[in-house]
Amino acid sequence: MRCYLNKLHRAITFHLRYATYIMETPLNNDQKIRLFLAIAGTILLWSSTFPAIKFALESYSPTSVACLRFFISAIVLGIIAIRKKVKRPDLKDCPYFFMLAFSGVFAYQLLLNYGEKLTNAGTAGFVIGTTPIFTILISHFVFHEKMSIAKIAGVVACFFGVYCIALSKGTHWVINHGLLYLCCGAFCWSIYFIVQKILLKKYAPLQVVCFVLWIASILFLGVSHPSKILQTLIYGRIGPSLSIVYLGLFPTVIAYGLWAYVLSHMQASKAALYTYFIPFISAFFSHFLLGETYNDYFFLGGLFILSGLLITNRNIMVYFVRIVQPSRQKETSKP
Repeated sequence: MRCYLNKLHRAITFHLRYATYIMETPLNNDQKIRLFLAIAGTILLWSSTFPAIKFALESYSPTSVACLRFFISAIVLGIIAIRKKVKRPDLKDCPYFFMLAFSGVFAYQLLLNYGEKLTNAGTAGFVIGTTPIFTILISHFVFHEKMSIAKIAGVVACFFGVYCIALSKGTHWVINHGLLYLCCGAFCWSIYFIVQKILLKKYAPLQVVCFVLWIASILFLGVSHPSKILQTLIYGRIGPSLSIVYLGLFPTVIAYGLWAYVLSHMQASKAALYTYFIPFISAFFSHFLLGETYNDYFFLGGLFILSGLLITNRNIMVYFVRIVQPSRQKETSKP
């Protein structure tokens, strides 16, 4: 047990300070275009996840949505795994795979779906976006790592943003069970990112994704009601069913494949910059596709969450400086 905790501790430190630090190689114009399209495709697909889940919940229960979504993903990944000849993991690493499947897929997806059932898709996008903050809190309270003033300020800003989003539903603070579900989901998702770092040092991303989703699919089958799912598939509306098929194929399988391509050509600390736009794009999709409306408190909370994430991520702040600094030098060098 102590061995597993030590590995988790090293993974958290690695995740917080350097993420998946990959040496960048110069890219030609065609590679830059492919990289841009991969980033744009991933962000758009992940942003569409929240409104797609909300739409599917109109006919299906939160458990049924998760079960069908990952059953579809598991089948597709099974076909890919056979063609790519994916090998089985070592028996000693099975606890990590189970931990990933339980926290990052099973628990996270159920909490996300139940949270969206009680709130809206835009709120889910912003609250789940606080995942890096929970990684910092785990590091501090479990492994007693010191928190800098910047990280404390970022954590406070993020939770104040969640508070503002809660106020967007009325003039007073109300304990919304959906919001609590989403916060717990963000916590579970942070565990996924931490444990994933341990496995990615030894296994290929496709191996990790395949076995994690297969284990999670078995867990979902244990809590689902096949007769109700089948009845809804036969007599329910076609729109929510197609939404689940979309969730199983595009944001789950295709988006993760695109993101693996991005991480093979860019440092994860820089790539993470683009994921911070997901909540805003998700709110945009939810407004035009589902008719969700937001007030000033909602957008104020979103800005606080975004600011808190940027403050806590030192690598991204350095990246911003490197982007802005050369342009300023060019301007000052002009006669």
